[in-house]
Amino acid sequence: GRCASKFYFHPADVYAWRENFSTIFEQGLMNDEVAPAWALGNVPFSRIVGDLGDKREIASECRSKIPFGLDTLEGSLINVVTWWYLIGGPSPGTLRPACLERRRDFGRISRALHWLDAYYMKWNMSDFFDELDLRVRKGITPELVPLCKCEGIGKGRAEYLFSLGIKTVADMPEALKKIGDEVEDDFRQEIENIAREYCKVSD
Repeated sequence: GRCASKFYFHPADVYAWRENFSTIFEQGLMNDEVAPAWALGNVPFSRIVGDLGDKREIASECRSKIPFGLDTLEGSLINVVTWWYLIGGPSPGTLRPACLERRRDFGRISRALHWLDAYYMKWNMSDFFDELDLRVRKGITPELVPLCKCEGIGKGRAEYLFSLGIKTVADMPEALKKIGDEVEDDFRQEIENIAREYCKVSD
């Protein structure tokens, strides 16, 4: 109740987030493709209402990817789909504008989750919630988080680097040997700067 009133959420939604995140932490599903979306979207009130249009098959795909044992409330699957999109899943068609609006408001949810962690549940998952915030803001999957923590690297650039086998900041010095000529100069310069900084720290 205190968390709900502090951040202006329905108490039932805060309770659901508490239970959902406790479940995925207990089951070690933090880096699962869909489980964090399930934890965010499997709530009774804070929902996006609408139709997926010509992308209704995404709902079936999402349902099939939800890990066994995670029960979804009736009527909340579309909500889970929208959160899946926001953490790197496929676009939900006609619901995309509503999802982007939700992204802009995610800071309030993120603060509520951090507050639950720090003052009530003691999950000690602050780093996870920081990374979840980054995933929602940039629309990325878990494996792109280390790259997107670097200033100037967004989803597209991170996907390009990842396709070259560059997965972390430690791989950056090697990245310069693999980047093709088609890459714009400012991106190459950013990679050089990151590599130089990493080498300096390593020394």
